Amino acid sequence: MQGSQDVSSQIVAKKEDEDGDYFSSSDRYATEILEEGGKEALQGPTEEELEAPDLQRKRRDVTCLTKNPKNFAIMVGVLSSVGAVLYGVDVSLISGVLLYVVDDLSLNANQTSLIASGMLLGAIGGGFLGIVMVEYLGRKTSILVACILYTAGALMEALAPSFGVLISGRLVLGLGVGIEYDAIPLYISESSPKNRRGDLVALFQLMAFFGVVLGYAVDAIFANVSGSWRFMFGSSIVFSVAYFLLMLVFPESPRWLMKRGRERDAMRNWKYMRGFAPEERSEYVNMVEVVRTELEASRQRIIWLDFIRVAEIRYAVVYAILMICLQQFSGINSITYYLGTLYEEIGLSKLDSVCICLINGGCLFISTLPAVFLMDKVGRRSLVLLLAPFTVIGLAIAGASSYIKHKIGHVVAYTIGMVIYDLFWGSALGAVPIAVNSEVYPQYLRTNGMSIAVIVTFVGSFTTTYPFARMVHSMTKLGTLLGFYGGVTFLGWVLCIFFMPETKDRTLEQIRQVFLKGPFGIAKENKRVLKMQLNSAKNKLKSLFTKSS
Repeated sequence: MQGSQDVSSQIVAKKEDEDGDYFSSSDRYATEILEEGGKEALQGPTEEELEAPDLQRKRRDVTCLTKNPKNFAIMVGVLSSVGAVLYGVDVSLISGVLLYVVDDLSLNANQTSLIASGMLLGAIGGGFLGIVMVEYLGRKTSILVACILYTAGALMEALAPSFGVLISGRLVLGLGVGIEYDAIPLYISESSPKNRRGDLVALFQLMAFFGVVLGYAVDAIFANVSGSWRFMFGSSIVFSVAYFLLMLVFPESPRWLMKRGRERDAMRNWKYMRGFAPEERSEYVNMVEVVRTELEASRQRIIWLDFIRVAEIRYAVVYAILMICLQQFSGINSITYYLGTLYEEIGLSKLDSVCICLINGGCLFISTLPAVFLMDKVGRRSLVLLLAPFTVIGLAIAGASSYIKHKIGHVVAYTIGMVIYDLFWGSALGAVPIAVNSEVYPQYLRTNGMSIAVIVTFVGSFTTTYPFARMVHSMTKLGTLLGFYGGVTFLGWVLCIFFMPETKDRTLEQIRQVFLKGPFGIAKENKRVLKMQLNSAKNKLKSLFTKSS
C-alpha cells in the first residue's frame, strides 16, 4: 500500500509544481495511475491481507447470502432498487385519494393542488438534507432515515383530521422521498460493476413504476371502502417498514467508506460485494488512488466552486441538470398525479377512473423493462434518441382527444395517447436521466451532484404539478400536452442529438474523461459516430435490396 501512497503523492506534487491546481488540467486524471509509474499499485491487497480477521464478514451481514461477489453485486442493485417502490406508490396513490379527500375535508382548489404537490415540496427539502446526510452519515444510514420519515409521514396522512395535518404529513413524507432519491441511485452506482451499472440504476426507475402500479391497485382495492383515502395513504406504511428491515442488513458503499478514510471497511465490503478478480482488482486500486488524489487536492478549498471553476465538471453538471429538466418537463408527474381526475372530468365514475389508471401504471412499468436489459448494451444516448420522439406523438394524440365529443371515443383516444406516451417514456426519459446523474461526477462531488439532481427533480415536479389544472384550463389540454410538454420534449431531443455523450462501459473514475472534450468536442464526436451509423445502415439496406433483386 506504500506504493499506492507514493503514486498518489507524485501525481499531486507534479501538478502542484506546475500551477498549484490539480483539477485545472484534468487530462491526466485517473490515467497516470495506470501508466508505468503505477504498476506496483495495481497489485492491490495480497491474499494474506484479504484473510485478515477484520476483513471477514460481520454478523448479520447480508453478504452471506451468496459466495460469488458478481452475483452479490447484482443482488445489491436489485434489492436496494426496491426503495423506489415507496416513491412510485405515493405518486399513483394521490390520483385516487384526490377523488375522495376533497369532499371529506371540504378542500378548495388551492388546498387540493397543495395536497397533490405537497410531497414534492417536502422532497425539495429532502434534497437539501441529503447534501449533508448522504455525505456524512453514509448512503445506507440515509436510506434508513428516509424510511423512518416516510413511515411517519404516511401515518400522519392516514390519521389526518384536517388539511393542516394532512399537508404536514405530505411534507414529512416528502423529506423521506427526497433523501431516498438522493441516496439509493448513488448506493447502486457505487456498488455495481461498470458493465451492469446502467442496467441496475435503470432498475431503480423500473421499481418506481412498479410502485405506481401497486399504488393504482391499492386505490382500486379501497375505492368503495368507507374512509377510502385514509386506507390508501396508510397502505404505504407496509412498504416503508419492509424496506427499512431489508436495508438493515446491507453493507455500506465501499467508495463512500474509502472517501471517509475507512480503508479497511472499504476493502472488506469490496471483497464481498465485488471480489478481487483481475478486472475488479484493477478498478479497486484505481478507485483508491482517485479518491485519495481527489481528497488531497480538495482540502482547504470550497469544493462546490468546482462545479463552476473546473471546465469538465461544469459541463457535466449542466448536462446532468438539463437531462433532469427534460425528464420533468416532459409532463410525467403532473399527468400521473391528475390522471384519475382527468378521466372523471371526461365522464367516468370514480371507481372506473381509478381502475383505468391501472393501464397507465402497467404501461410505465413495461416501458422501463427494456432499459434494464439494454442500457449497458445499446447505451444511454441510443435509448433517448430512438424512443423520445414517440412520447411527443403520444402527447399529441392525448391532447387532440379533447376535441372528440363522444365520451367513449374521447376516453379511447386519450387512453391510446397515454399508452403510447408511457410505453416510450420509461426507458428513454425515465431511466436515462437518473443513470446519468448517478455516474457523471467525480467521487468527491458525487453526493453534491446527486443532491442537485434531486432538488432539480422535485422543483421540476412541483413546477409542473401545482399549476397543471390551471394550465389545462387556460391553454386547453392540447396546448398543455402537445404545445408545452411536447415542445419541451422535442427541443430536448434535438439538443441530445448534438450534445449528449455516451458513458456506457466506463468505470465511474473514467467517465470524467468524457467531459474533457467539452460540448463542441462531444458534438463533433457524435457527428462522426452518427455518420458512421448512417453509412452502415445504408450499406445494409443496399445489400438487402441487392440480394432481393
